[in-house]
Amino acid sequence: MKRAVAHRLFARSGLQVLLAGVSRWSGVLVLNYHRVGQAGDSPFDRGVWSTDAGTFAEQIRFCKSRLDVITPDDLPRAMAGRRGRYALITFDDGYRDNHDVAFPILKAEGVPATFFVATGFIDTPRVPWWDELAWMVRTSQRDGLELADWLPARLDYASDREDVVEALLRVYKTLPTESIDRYLDAVAKATGSGRCGVELGHGLWMTWDNLREMRAAGMIIGGHTVNHPVFSQTSAERRRQEILGCGRRRSTPSHVTACARPASSMPSATTAGCAGGPTGTTTISGASGSKRI
Repeated sequence: MKRAVAHRLFARSGLQVLLAGVSRWSGVLVLNYHRVGQAGDSPFDRGVWSTDAGTFAEQIRFCKSRLDVITPDDLPRAMAGRRGRYALITFDDGYRDNHDVAFPILKAEGVPATFFVATGFIDTPRVPWWDELAWMVRTSQRDGLELADWLPARLDYASDREDVVEALLRVYKTLPTESIDRYLDAVAKATGSGRCGVELGHGLWMTWDNLREMRAAGMIIGGHTVNHPVFSQTSAERRRQEILGCGRRRSTPSHVTACARPASSMPSATTAGCAGGPTGTTTISGASGSKRI
């Protein structure tokens, strides 16, 4: 509830108004982003664009002037203190605009951020499941979607088809691992779009060279599993392998000391071992958008 209220205030009135309304507030404010830029007419999931470049720069400058910006290594000290206002700036997934758009702003302001990357997307670029579902809907030449085994009724396409994308994402997050391919194939057939080609994932993600450059400039690189599954629908062993596989990635530019669990099923995390966010932290997902996954 606290995070939901914080996000609504942030989206409507800005970070400055939010902090002014809690004059006695102390603790750690976690700003969580996914993509920075303009979604425009992208066929992918527009819900993962957290804010545009200009607004992001304003938020970073505000945090720099009003809060102590910290990294995950500083959390124990920050949480142990009774006073102080801290900001932890984080990114999930590993989209290329994190390097091309957000990183230059952070570097220019001298502000560190933590980038939790799904290593499987860095190693083998491809379109993730949430973007593929959006792509299949938005490239469909039909006027609606009928998916009898998965949806209770036909869904007609509105202008941006956002409601249909959201409905398909909600279904996906309830599926056991063994049903995922059947579901995606069914959506591909019902939309007439087919499955999303691997080539559409080229340029979508950062590279290891991008991450090394960012680390050399003071950014923190953390883990966000290998393939970004929905944790609540995967077995304990699969979750273990996703976390350990991410941490063991030999080409990772630094030892992974922080890990974030996929937000589709568990709280955002900023501590080692993919634990939940520490007590006393408030997490805001971007400025003008909240990732649905």
